[in-house]
Amino acid sequence: MSATKPFAGDTGLRVEPGPEYKHLIPSNKYTPKDVFKDKEVVGNVCSLLIDLFDHLGLDDDKSQDLVEQIIKIGEEAPDDVQLETSLKLLLSEAGLNEKIAEKLIDRAEKIFGQIKDFVVGDVVYDVGAGDGKVGEAIHDRQGKEVILLDVIDYNKTDLPLVEYNGTELPRPDNSADTTLLLTVLHHCDEPEKVLDEAIRVTDDNGNIILIESVYTSEQDRKLQTFLDWFYNRVLHDKVNCPYNFNSPDGWRKVFAEKGLELVDCTDLGRDQKTVPEHHYRFVVKVIK
Repeated sequence: MSATKPFAGDTGLRVEPGPEYKHLIPSNKYTPKDVFKDKEVVGNVCSLLIDLFDHLGLDDDKSQDLVEQIIKIGEEAPDDVQLETSLKLLLSEAGLNEKIAEKLIDRAEKIFGQIKDFVVGDVVYDVGAGDGKVGEAIHDRQGKEVILLDVIDYNKTDLPLVEYNGTELPRPDNSADTTLLLTVLHHCDEPEKVLDEAIRVTDDNGNIILIESVYTSEQDRKLQTFLDWFYNRVLHDKVNCPYNFNSPDGWRKVFAEKGLELVDCTDLGRDQKTVPEHHYRFVVKVIK
């Protein structure tokens, strides 16, 4: 996400400054290059990439060759910029971008299955909605009014989209019954502010449903950094990746600090083969 893009229909008005933030959510600590300095993490990267390439239909020899080239480039690239450029070229020539697009068709269906039981009320905001397919499933199957919000218009549905500036949500207080933050906050430059905005726009006793990429150790944090970058910057283009990950315990502390009731905390594991990050589902109830 970017914190610089104005929202659609901008009149120059801005939300008044909020409270002083306590930096409850850890900020970026590692970069993709750091992964190649840790042999254990490199080994995990190799295993996950082999699994990914197998899922995409590459044969064993091609998968092994690609992984070896990725590791070689990673060790030799002088910085993250050159690393990203070199790997984008390598994987584009291998046709992986098209293969990824084919495999993503079922992603929204899986996410809908993970969250549908926690969607409450009539009005749903999907913050960081991407192509809008999850919101579309909620609208079509559960009969909810769904409004998509994002910093860029990726919408591939007929649902209404509101563009926003990456921090303030241009929606009234207490106007949603359920707010979705699905693999969003670690892409935000100021994730705590976005969470506070989600709390503001969600009605009392409404639910905020989060799916977040988490880490359980410092080595796992390096791995998450690489995987997030690889999917969003190498296989895709220019997605904001500040690597603002948190641990499951860290998220529980954030929710407690903000007076949110934790309704659900579920380890989803590496549930998306095309995006093999470690995901948790959190559902919190807003109490005002």
